[in-house]
Amino acid sequence: MNTWLVTTGSSDVRLTTDQLWDSWGECQFKPAKVRNLYSVPSRALGMVYQKHPDQVWPYLSFPLLKEFARQLQADGVNLSQIIFFTTDQQAIFSEQERDQGEKCPYWKDTCTLEPVFRRLFEQLYPGAVVVPKLIAPQDPQAGVDDWNAMLDLVADQLREVTASGIVYVSHQAGTPAISSALQFRTLAKFGRQVQFLIGNEYSSSKTRLINSPAYLRSLQLQEAKAMLRRHDYTGVRDLLGIGSQEEIAAPLEAAIQWNFANFDQFAQKIGRQPEWWRIGYEAAYLATVRLEQGSPTEAFFHGFRAVEGLMLTWASERFAAHIEEPKRSCPFLKQSILEELPNYLRAQGDKRDERRQRLRESLLGDGRIELSSFQLYELLREGQPEGQELCSDLETFENRIAPRRNLLFHRLRGLETKKLLEEWKVKTEQEWRDRLLRLLNFISGENFSSLEAASHLPAVHAQLGQMLEYL
Repeated sequence: MNTWLVTTGSSDVRLTTDQLWDSWGECQFKPAKVRNLYSVPSRALGMVYQKHPDQVWPYLSFPLLKEFARQLQADGVNLSQIIFFTTDQQAIFSEQERDQGEKCPYWKDTCTLEPVFRRLFEQLYPGAVVVPKLIAPQDPQAGVDDWNAMLDLVADQLREVTASGIVYVSHQAGTPAISSALQFRTLAKFGRQVQFLIGNEYSSSKTRLINSPAYLRSLQLQEAKAMLRRHDYTGVRDLLGIGSQEEIAAPLEAAIQWNFANFDQFAQKIGRQPEWWRIGYEAAYLATVRLEQGSPTEAFFHGFRAVEGLMLTWASERFAAHIEEPKRSCPFLKQSILEELPNYLRAQGDKRDERRQRLRESLLGDGRIELSSFQLYELLREGQPEGQELCSDLETFENRIAPRRNLLFHRLRGLETKKLLEEWKVKTEQEWRDRLLRLLNFISGENFSSLEAASHLPAVHAQLGQMLEYL
């Protein structure tokens, strides 16, 4: 099911004579000689044709369109559908502007030539379905010369178009914005099915078909760069079809593992032996990326995971001899911790003393307690007393974030950014990042200036950006 997509412009239909124009009743414009043919503004010519179709038809010439058809027929191309694009700018030009004659782009519109193009294509390919598409901008600030507007309007016209065979695209006619839009949108929609048919109305030797790979690769690279900015590493790999032997494959696969929160695999793939505290910072940086991507729920999850996960890692590093870590349950803190921290879970004269007493009795009676939540936070306070005055954020985490995490994770409606900030008791996204950083620096004993500085991902991300420039 081969398809031919054609833009149309004011030079696509000419008159072979100027002798009959006045007799057809249109005197506002006069034919202008162009080599051996005559040119009249497209809208005016279409209006005349619609009044006198059988009289005008024998005197019409289609230099470029017939050259395109000749090339397709010479290559033995059968077409099942021909889709041609015309323009209509009547919504964006006033009557006063139209009265200025050929100076007004309104008269260059090809919409009134629709029956002419239909008749031509039906004669050239009697078995093909001929479909007109109208590009009709409504905003005076976004006419047929506006590149962004034409991308949208052409996309709208292509939305219902399907094609299982080769899609031949003739985009030379019309404005540069329409031409460019058709190139990009057909490549985005049909990919390697596209072949471009280009030509010259005065030279048959310059009419030829161009396969799409070079165009397509350029378009894919632009989209890949946009995906990279969104941290969509899997999308970059799949879009570009990156093979395992390509140089970019290794850092790209590492970034994919980072995006999946597989930080150990990420470190392995970039040849790093991560410090015990590194994963906490990676998780926190992932939280900030998720917020940028518009997923506050995931941002909350990874932020919580970064802090509490780093606490557990800190405990395992600092007090390994006093911790049991079953494979399928929460770690346990053994009674032997009191030999090293005799004041752990002792009363401190505040509202948490009752809970401390109950847990200390369990620790002494059972020989161990679960190392999670309150007992983990208390271990951090007791084991790292020197920095507590620098990290009041721990109070917010313990009393606000930790108790409410399950409720927030299981909300069917998700979590909005505003709510995330409220839960963390901050006003801006930057304050939230700063609070995460202070917590992690307190736990780890490090002194990073930002989450980006503590993560290995930004360097890998920058490397990928450089590599895309040379693909």
